[in-house]
Amino acid sequence: MNIHPIHRFLARAPKPLRPPACRFLYGRLLPRLALDPGLFTGRRVLIVGPARTVEDDLSALDPDRFDLVVRMNNGLDTPVRAMGANPYRCEVLFHSLTADARPVTDDNLRRAGVKTVVHRTPKRGAFLRTLAFRDRLDPAIDLRIVPVDRYHALSQQLGGHSPTTGLVCASVILEAKPQALAICGFTFFSTRYIDRYDDADRSDADTVRRIRDTGHHDPGQEAQLLMAMVDRARARGVEVILGAGVQQAAAAMADQPQAGS
Repeated sequence: MNIHPIHRFLARAPKPLRPPACRFLYGRLLPRLALDPGLFTGRRVLIVGPARTVEDDLSALDPDRFDLVVRMNNGLDTPVRAMGANPYRCEVLFHSLTADARPVTDDNLRRAGVKTVVHRTPKRGAFLRTLAFRDRLDPAIDLRIVPVDRYHALSQQLGGHSPTTGLVCASVILEAKPQALAICGFTFFSTRYIDRYDDADRSDADTVRRIRDTGHHDPGQEAQLLMAMVDRARARGVEVILGAGVQQAAAAMADQPQAGS
């Protein structure tokens, strides 16, 4: 999508003018930028999450049998050996476009084979980042956003906590009624990340402590919500395949008191 010069000018408005400019741009451009769930409908989709268990989860699958591989954030430039010939493979990238993630570069997008980048927008103000990113993105790659209303609805279901990019991603795809969806590499912060994704945590205990101390996410509620979404999708006839690590982590979360999650 090309950005009209007037829209580009408004996206760079001085700070005092950004809120009204953003409201105007979001309302005007959302119909053109909103992610169409039809991208996933009837397709075989594989979500490759960043938990250290992802290699084991994928060992029970053949990634080549999936039409679309979806990754999040730093997954773009994190190799996963179990993916086979292209350890970076990713057709759809869900990304926060925030400073705490590594920059998204055209070289990395091409290496992974990305066709669509989806900006997970937590609030309308983040839409300015969408437009700034569009300006430097290869025009051959489609840019879409997850509407703010979905993020807010998920947050309400999580008691006000922020949904992870992975949960936002899974919620969109599960509702789109794919032919099949495999979810690998999610442990709801009970383990550290796979090597080279984010090396801030040296151990599983480091990850558990960091998430608990920041209070930004609620892993217990997130696991419960994802499993409820999976049950609803299966009831609609969607084949949902959960990696062994995902199942084990969700079961462990279910055994914990919610107040301590």
